[in-house]
Amino acid sequence: MAVTITGHGDTIEPLLVLGWESSTESRNIYHQIIGRVSLDVTLRDDTLQAGTLPLLFGSRASAVAARDFLRINAVYTLTDTDRPELDLTFTRQGSMDLSQGEDRVYWQLNVSFQQVNP
Repeated sequence: MAVTITGHGDTIEPLLVLGWESSTESRNIYHQIIGRVSLDVTLRDDTLQAGTLPLLFGSRASAVAARDFLRINAVYTLTDTDRPELDLTFTRQGSMDLSQGEDRVYWQLNVSFQQVNP
C-alpha cells in the first residue's frame, strides 16, 4: 500500500490512513410562502466533503515533519494506490492533532480537511 500526499512541490508518505471520516451538507434553500402550508424549495448540490484524515507514521520525527509540511497554505493531493476511491484534493481546515500510539512506537496525526476541486 502506498499513500502519498503532495503539495507545494513536496511529498510525504504516511504508513497508513487509519480510517476515514467525512461529511457533506445540504445546500437546499427552503422558502415559506405566506398563505401556504407547504414550502417551496430551491434544490442545490451538497457541499464537497469535509472531515478528518488520521495518518499513521513510524516515528515522531516523521509525524512532526508531516505536520510541518501540512502547515503550509497549499492545495494538497492524497493518493492511495490500494484504495483509489479515497484519492482526494484538499486544503487544511481546522486543527491538526499529534498523538503517540499506545504501543509507544507509532504516531498519529489527525488532519482536518476540506475537499476542493482540482
